[in-house]
Amino acid sequence: MVNLNVNISSGRYHLNVWGNFFALTALILSAGCGSTDFVGRPVDGTFVDSDNMTPTGSGDQSGVLEETSDGVDPEEPLGHLETQGNDLNLLQETFIQGLIWEEVEDFSQINIRNVLDILVVIDNSSSMLEEQLNLSSKLAPLLSHVANSDWRIGITTTDPVGVDHYFGTADDCMVGVLTPETENYEEVFRLMIEGVGTSGAYNEMGINGAIAALKGECLGGKNWLRKDSAIAIIIISDEDNCSDGKSCPNNENDLINYLRSIRSDPEKARIYAIIGKDTPSDKVKCPYDAPGDTYIKAVAATGGIYGDICDKDYTKVLKNISRDISSLLIDEFVLRQSPLAKIQVYENNEEISLEHYEIHGSTIKFLKAPANGAEIKVKYLAGKKEAFVKLALKKYADPTSLKIYFNDDEEPLGYLTDYVFNEDGKTIEFLNIPPTDTKIKVTYKKLEENYKAKKD
Repeated sequence: MVNLNVNISSGRYHLNVWGNFFALTALILSAGCGSTDFVGRPVDGTFVDSDNMTPTGSGDQSGVLEETSDGVDPEEPLGHLETQGNDLNLLQETFIQGLIWEEVEDFSQINIRNVLDILVVIDNSSSMLEEQLNLSSKLAPLLSHVANSDWRIGITTTDPVGVDHYFGTADDCMVGVLTPETENYEEVFRLMIEGVGTSGAYNEMGINGAIAALKGECLGGKNWLRKDSAIAIIIISDEDNCSDGKSCPNNENDLINYLRSIRSDPEKARIYAIIGKDTPSDKVKCPYDAPGDTYIKAVAATGGIYGDICDKDYTKVLKNISRDISSLLIDEFVLRQSPLAKIQVYENNEEISLEHYEIHGSTIKFLKAPANGAEIKVKYLAGKKEAFVKLALKKYADPTSLKIYFNDDEEPLGYLTDYVFNEDGKTIEFLNIPPTDTKIKVTYKKLEENYKAKKD
C-alpha cells in the first residue's frame, strides 16, 4: 500500500492507493464553517480516536468517525450543510463486528432445592369460623407459584400442646400432611382446615404450635420435614401470640432461632402470616381481630410477607405468598456468557415463552420454578467484548438521513426490517446480529442541538 499526502484548495486529503482501488477521504476541513472533528481509523483491529470512544455497554459498540464529502465537489466547503436553518454535517462511522458464536447449555433442576415443606398454623379459637371457611377453599392460590415443586403441606393449630385449657386437654395438634400424591388433595385440605373447629384454646399460641410442629412433637417425635427442604410457615390468626403477645413462654425470637438452627441458609426458610394488621380494622366488618405484632416481627425478620385477616377473600394474599415462597426454590441459572440478543429456553424439550423468565446479564430467572427434575436447555448467541447488537453513534443523527451498509454493499439496510433507530438519537439496534467480521458503514447528518431538546 502506498500513502500519498496531497494539499487541495482549502482542505488536506489523504490518498490511499491499494492495487487499482483509490479512496479519497476528507480528514481535516477548515473552509467556510470553521474547524471540524476528526476521529482516527482502527489500528490493528482496535478502535482508536481522539475522544477515547469505547463500547457503551454489553452488546454496544462505538465506531470510527470520519467527515465525508458524499460526492460534493472538493472545491466546495465539505461537512457543512444547512437544512431548514439547522447546521447539519454529513458523517460516516465504520464498525467491524467481533467474534460471535452459538452457545448451548443444559441444566437439571436440582431436587434438594425444589423440595418444599409448608407448615400452616391455623387459629382454632371460637372467633375463627369465617376465616377458616375463607382459607379452606384456597389451596390452589397457595400453590399457584409452587405447584411444580415437590411440595408437602403440614397443618397444625394454635392450641398449646399438652396443656389443659378452657375446652379440655389439647389433642394431637398435628392435623395432617398433604402431598401431590394425596388423592383429591384440594378437598382433603378443605376438610382438614374446617375440621380443626372453633373449640380450641382462647389463649392462642401460634409460635408454640409452629415450633412443636417443626420439631415433630405433634407426631410423637416423627418429623414430617425433609432433609434440606425449603420451609415456609404460614400463621393464620385473628389475635396476637397468646392474645396479648406477652403471656406466652415463646415469642418470635424462639421461632426464628429454631428455624435458623434447622436451616442455616436464610434463603431456605421464611415466615408468613394472615393476621390482624398493626392498625385497627373496621370493627363492624371484623369485630374480633387484634394486631398480630409478634407475628409481624417474625415475618419481617425472615423477609416474608403478611396479609389482613379481615380480607373477605384470601386469594390475592395467598397468591402473593406463593410467589414469594417460590423464591426459596431454585429458579435461577447462570450461563457461561451474557447473551447478545434473544435466547431460546426449553424445559423438557418444549420451548418456554419469554413471559415465563427474565434475563439479567448472564442469569436466567424463571418466574415460576421449573418442575422437579426438569431438564433445561438454553440456546443463545454470545460474543467477545467487541461483538455488538447495538451501535452507539458519536453524534446525534437526523433519522431521515441515516443509511447503513454491510461490507460495502451498494444498497443500504432497511429501517424496521433490518434495524431500528432508538429515540435517544444515537443508538442503532439490529434486528438480526451481524455475523462475525461484518464491516458496517453508517452515514448520517449531524444535528447541532441536543436531539431530545429538538424533539421537545
